[in-house]
Amino acid sequence: MGRPGTGTGGLRVLAVAAMALIPALGGCGSTPEQAPQAGYTRGGVPSLRGATVMVIPVQGNLGVPGSPDAEIEFALRSRGGAVEWVFPEELERVSDRTPTMEVNVYRLATDIFLAGEINRIGDPLFRDLLRLSALTGSELALIPVQIRFREAAPADPENGVEAVEPAIELVATLVEVSTGRVLWYSILEGDSGRADDPAALASLADRLARTMVP
Repeated sequence: MGRPGTGTGGLRVLAVAAMALIPALGGCGSTPEQAPQAGYTRGGVPSLRGATVMVIPVQGNLGVPGSPDAEIEFALRSRGGAVEWVFPEELERVSDRTPTMEVNVYRLATDIFLAGEINRIGDPLFRDLLRLSALTGSELALIPVQIRFREAAPADPENGVEAVEPAIELVATLVEVSTGRVLWYSILEGDSGRADDPAALASLADRLARTMVP
């Protein structure tokens, strides 16, 4: 699967613009004082028209049954053909065909995104994405870092805390493979619902897809 003939130059310009939205931090990242909540976003998604984007499988699942990868694939496909997506099944195939590559697409080193703000990834994740990119022609990697169920919580008016509805959340990021730059990082949430509610999972996948391709 080769690179698209057009769109790369514009993508890089927009990627630089997106990175301007991310505050400059010392080193590769820093740990925030408080863990970010659903709705938190850093950076921005550049126009993906004409780009080849590999969709990494969900790396961590905390209490969400069903098939999040399948829901994400369905939602992204439904947004039309402007983007060439390389889905987990294809990534697994190319990895299996090249055993010396030693990349397990279901066990990538993505926990760094849960530990603090990351502006640029390093090895081993950077190395593994480069290897996958070389085989798929992908310029970007969409990484669903963790999917999890958020329990309902009652309001606490005395402390100014509002009630929280139950929902499925997704920690996701978009990385420019050639540089390792983190273009976009967000914690998305679907419609209110139980962990085993297919509609709640579908709404979350749709939200991700609409963010990638408005």
